[in-house]
Amino acid sequence: MVKYGHMNKNSIQTDAMHVPVRPVYYGPPEDYALDTEIYDFVELAHRVGDARVRGFERVDFYCMMFVMSGHYIHVADFRVLECRSGAMILLRPGQVHRFGDLSHCTGWMAIFRAESFETRAASGDHAHLEALQHVDILPPLTKVREDQIASFDEIFLRMVKDSEEYRGWAANALLRGQLNTLLLRLYLNRQALIPLGAETRHLRRHLDFLRLVERQFREWLRIGHYAKALGCSEKSLSRSTKAISRQTPREILTARITLEAKRQLANSERRVSTIGYDLGFSEATNFTKYFNREVGLTPLEFRRQCADLGA
Repeated sequence: MVKYGHMNKNSIQTDAMHVPVRPVYYGPPEDYALDTEIYDFVELAHRVGDARVRGFERVDFYCMMFVMSGHYIHVADFRVLECRSGAMILLRPGQVHRFGDLSHCTGWMAIFRAESFETRAASGDHAHLEALQHVDILPPLTKVREDQIASFDEIFLRMVKDSEEYRGWAANALLRGQLNTLLLRLYLNRQALIPLGAETRHLRRHLDFLRLVERQFREWLRIGHYAKALGCSEKSLSRSTKAISRQTPREILTARITLEAKRQLANSERRVSTIGYDLGFSEATNFTKYFNREVGLTPLEFRRQCADLGA
């Protein structure tokens, strides 16, 4: 078990040689009693230590990394994210990621748990969703507009000062409100890419589909199962997902299955055939062909690549 801020470098180096992906659990400082923690990249670099030694990790909390200046490269779910000023990295619970060299950039890190937020619709308005639900449709990397960078920086700085000055339930509520502001600003940045009028008709169905995929992707390989569960036709479901994400339901489902395959290959020594069966493939050869088509590598080649990267 590894916690941010509470690590023994010798034990990490030993573990990194034997465990491809280490689970990381949030462990705030002993004297910190708030739900949200914010600190700058100087403190983050101190907590991370040698990024090459840490290798790949799987987090059980949300992270927001905002690059203010410089050049930074992060890996999230095996995708390389190249970041410069105004880049916002968003990590969700369960994601596999790897830190890069933090010495050539400045920025902020915010850590929070999903249970810190209420996720019900506000005031009975079913078209309105809490900010945390919008996290589901935000990409892992968002480029904040140049004219908004200072506003994001101001919010992070205000949160740091408030977390240092206040304690108790009111301080938690204050930080949650400020975090909501950050998430909503990111969502509005994304909303600008959504066709006018599409949000109220399609957003809820899209979010419901994402949550259903997360629960059922191992068992339901046909889009018709999801459409039936959501009470709509496959065409209606496709219109909703395309309006919000520019992806078809099949593309979203395929991406989730492929991601799970990558996570299991990197995170365990399970047989390729066992992983394939777990993901709904009746034959190991079918899983290998599928993975090769989607990733461009066989499952064993991908596993070796992760090991070569120092996982």
